Amino acid sequence: MKGVSTDDRRIPLPLFPEWLRWAAVAAIAAVILYYSIPAEPDVAPAGPTPETEGSPNLITLAAWRHFLAYLLLGLSVAYAITDRATSRRKKVAFVVITVTGYGLAIELGQALTVDREASSTDVLVNGTAAVISCTWYALEPRLRPVAVTGERIRHLVRNQFRR
Repeated sequence: MKGVSTDDRRIPLPLFPEWLRWAAVAAIAAVILYYSIPAEPDVAPAGPTPETEGSPNLITLAAWRHFLAYLLLGLSVAYAITDRATSRRKKVAFVVITVTGYGLAIELGQALTVDREASSTDVLVNGTAAVISCTWYALEPRLRPVAVTGERIRHLVRNQFRR
């Protein structure tokens, strides 16, 4: 398109205030911590159950839970640092180290509790989720961060109801 800047073709990304983005990261981390250490662990029956008899169980439900939780944590950390003036490589390293390190700390905490046990498989799943969450940075060049402020929200709401 002639006369349209490349910035206009990027998808607008609502960018909430930094304190709110980090509050979301802290909330997700707190939920992960709660379900990883103090909460009662899931007690699964040993061996196959009638529902799983004969079905391949390549990835356990616990592994899926770990993966999804740490993927969400990684994406929230990536979103929290979106507007940082640093290279994409440093952002990726920060996300992977932070999320994987948090998962490792949780596993070490589980090793210190009576009714939990640490698992290197969980650390691997958490790290894999952290790496996959960095696909955010493949999308980032196509996004245009737009600051979300009280005035901007009021403007959007007023315009929405005028249609």
